[in-house]
Amino acid sequence: MSSEGRIIPITTSNNNMTSTNSNVRTKNYVGELSAEFKPDGRGRMQYTNGNIFEGVFANGARYYGKSIGTDGSIYEGEYQNDMPHGKGKFTFNDGNKYDGDFMNGEFWGKGKYTFANGRTREGEWENNKQHGKGKEIWSNGDVYEGDYVQGKRHGKGKATYSDGTISSRKW
Repeated sequence: MSSEGRIIPITTSNNNMTSTNSNVRTKNYVGELSAEFKPDGRGRMQYTNGNIFEGVFANGARYYGKSIGTDGSIYEGEYQNDMPHGKGKFTFNDGNKYDGDFMNGEFWGKGKYTFANGRTREGEWENNKQHGKGKEIWSNGDVYEGDYVQGKRHGKGKATYSDGTISSRKW
C-alpha cells in the first residue's frame, strides 16, 4: 500500500522531523513517505507559520525544491540538513535576488546579488557578505572590480565611472 498523497500531521521540534519532545510544532504534509512515515520523495509541506515547501524530501528533511515564505520571499534550490546548501536562488520580498552558492543557509561561495534597482554585486561571498574578489555595477554604469572584506571594498581595486574616469588604488 502506497503512502503517497496522504495528508498527515507531523510533530516536530526546531524543524527536526525525528524529534518528539514537548516543544512540538505541527505541519501538514502531502506526498511520499518512507516506511517510518517521514517525508521521503516528492511532497508539499505547509508549516504552522504559513511557509510552504514543495519539492523533494530525503529522510524527513528538505533536499531540493522551492520554499515560499509568508512575507513573499522565495528560495529555490538545494538543501542539506534541512537548510539551503549548494546551488540556489533567493528572491527577497523587496525584489532583490541572490543566485549562487549557499552553505548552512548563508550566501557562501560564488554568487550574484541583483538589487531591485538594477545594481549588481557578483563574485565571492562568505557569511552573507561579499568577501574576496568581486565586481559591482551600478545602474548608472559605474563599475568597481577588486577585493572585498566582509562586504566592504578592501585592498586593490579599480573603479571605472560612467564619465570614463578610472581610479585604481588600495581601498
